[in-house]
Amino acid sequence: MSTSTSFVQATHQKAVLYVGVGISLGFGLALCVVALNFRGGYHVIWTFALTVATFLSGAWVCWAVRCPKCRARVLWIAIREQPLGSWLPWVIALVRCPRCSYEPSRARRS
Repeated sequence: MSTSTSFVQATHQKAVLYVGVGISLGFGLALCVVALNFRGGYHVIWTFALTVATFLSGAWVCWAVRCPKCRARVLWIAIREQPLGSWLPWVIALVRCPRCSYEPSRARRS
């Protein structure tokens, strides 16, 4: 049984991950609500603004969750390489960097 701490938790990025994904999902939900009630006029502006906000918040969280050693964008690697429904559990269960194998929980014990 492994006693290693999650990579995002050991690098103090768990809050960044959860808040970023939550904000992105919130903007996406708001976009769906506006799109389903689309009536033209100002809805065009809201639809455009929410589309941009959803994209930018998702891009920010992909950029923000990084390996402190090699600066690899760990969340982007997870989204790009893991199946659609398993990237978030994969990144939460991650113990070491997928690029350089840095294990922050082990580095702190040394």
